[in-house]
Amino acid sequence: MSIGLFPLPMLLMPGGVSQLRIFEPRYQRLVAEAHQNDNSFVLSPSMLTGESHPFRLGVRVAITDFDRLQDGLLGISIEAIERVSLYDFRQADDKLHTAQYVSIANLPAGEPLAEYHWLAEGLAPVLSQHPLYEDQITSAQLADLTWVCQRWLEFLPFSETTKRQLLAVQESRRLAQILTQVLPKAEPNS
Repeated sequence: MSIGLFPLPMLLMPGGVSQLRIFEPRYQRLVAEAHQNDNSFVLSPSMLTGESHPFRLGVRVAITDFDRLQDGLLGISIEAIERVSLYDFRQADDKLHTAQYVSIANLPAGEPLAEYHWLAEGLAPVLSQHPLYEDQITSAQLADLTWVCQRWLEFLPFSETTKRQLLAVQESRRLAQILTQVLPKAEPNS
């Protein structure tokens, strides 16, 4: 199935939400075509179409809302649905890229935090300050290792290469191990 591609230097994992300002005509067309089809397109942390490029992953996102912003631009709200593998890249005259895609299994939900409980404890205050999450956080989400790791990955500043590598990780525990190396573990209150 062919789908429009939106290259952005952001990492959005399944279940994650974001808002985008759409100003280029090619991406306005992408949004219009997505709206006519299944309301989705693919975010790709980096989109290089050369044959030597080993990373051809992205995240299919659904448009959940749209609005005309005060500056006249189109604003859209998106939610990440699934990771996808991209192939058979095409580029239209207006430089909009499309590709065929196949779904990659999402990481299993509901995996207990166990020894990684501190990740959820540190994430809760971060999300409570984020306008897209502040009123949407549930205790079930904060008890799910996959959900917690994926939200941390969205907020942390990783390089383009690292973002592509993280998108390919197949196990929640591996993501938690990576986060353990990046985030300082909170010391228990004495």
